[in-house]
Amino acid sequence: QLTRRFSATWALRVFFALSACLISVWVSFTSTNYVIRVDEAVRDAFVVLGVDQSAESRLTVVDIGEDALAEIGAWPWSREQLADLIEILLGDFDVRAVALDIVLPEPADQDGDDRLAMLAAHAPLALAQVLDYTSRNQPLTQGVLAGGEAIDGATKLPTAFGYIANNANLSAARCVGNIGYTPDPDGVLRRIPLLTNYHGLAYPHLSYVLLSCAAHDKKLSPIQKNSQTGNWRVPYRYAPSSYAVISAVDVLRGRAPASLLKGRYVLVGS
Repeated sequence: QLTRRFSATWALRVFFALSACLISVWVSFTSTNYVIRVDEAVRDAFVVLGVDQSAESRLTVVDIGEDALAEIGAWPWSREQLADLIEILLGDFDVRAVALDIVLPEPADQDGDDRLAMLAAHAPLALAQVLDYTSRNQPLTQGVLAGGEAIDGATKLPTAFGYIANNANLSAARCVGNIGYTPDPDGVLRRIPLLTNYHGLAYPHLSYVLLSCAAHDKKLSPIQKNSQTGNWRVPYRYAPSSYAVISAVDVLRGRAPASLLKGRYVLVGS
């Protein structure tokens, strides 16, 4: 009889243990977070399957890569060198607009800084700054933040807590855009903040600023005004191989193919 009770007790314990495990598994599979992850994974798969392999003809990437560093010199380059690169793109290759995907928080050679400041104030040159979406005990506040505009108090935008911006010499730049971002919980970057709220001002993303800078128009487009979250899902329409990539050294040496630059938007970075 004692053995029967003992066996029954253990049977009940095993039953409850298995039930608890099954309930935990069921909850995890039916939780909102899990469902969202599965939905996003399925969407990602369809994005990859439907990607366009044809050439993207509006944008060219000018890469400061290993070959450019080997021929020109180690990074950071002088501001004179960066100014030369931008002037050659705008003047010799007649590109539509340039986005400098590099933040310059500290001043450097004065002549180069002055030339960059002049280009940023008068030419279709968009500079980058990084808004930080992580709440820290000591917020990042480096450089001089630029490009903020008043927003409607009812509009809900992603909130930044700090920034890394360009140095004061470049604070009069006409076009400045944010390159900060927050990936989804699974680590995948699917959305970028078109507008970000920092201390009551809205700061646009570099992609939008590049377009508006080329048009000499800094007014917000309807898609941004109608956005209640400020986050835009990146369509990832083209394959990486679709984009033309030219080494910065080929631009500086004048040997870049003009057909891949003339009339295009150009992103300079690495």
